[in-house]
Amino acid sequence: MGDPGGAAQAQEGERTAPAQGDGLLMLPPRVLVRPWWFPAEDLEDPLVFYLEAWLADQIFGPELEILPEIQWMSQALLSVNTVKSGTFVEISVFGRPRVQLHVKSVILSLALRHKEHRAAGPRFKASTLRNDVDSTPCPPTPVKE
Repeated sequence: MGDPGGAAQAQEGERTAPAQGDGLLMLPPRVLVRPWWFPAEDLEDPLVFYLEAWLADQIFGPELEILPEIQWMSQALLSVNTVKSGTFVEISVFGRPRVQLHVKSVILSLALRHKEHRAAGPRFKASTLRNDVDSTPCPPTPVKE
């Protein structure tokens, strides 16, 4: 059976079934189907940018389990593919131009936050713990009428 409008397509770089005799069980490639709410003309011009692989794992989850939720909430389709070096991922955002820019902005903001959190590391955790232990509750101030 054919697919109307080319809605289903296999993602590049995904795992495929092993050849006979490999003895390894691999997952079949993930098939993407264009959702009913997504216009076909928005598949023509994706916004493509690159991100470090460890940041993509933090944002989308190690197995991209957050990706469908992000797509539904943003009304954009995303494709996350590992670049050959393995240290970067290519993120393609399909949708209206304004939505593409918004999704890219949100992802880059999350990436910056994860970088800052990683850079703060133990110093950040120690200071928050110290503030929790040292802080005493303030007595309530009486309200004058």
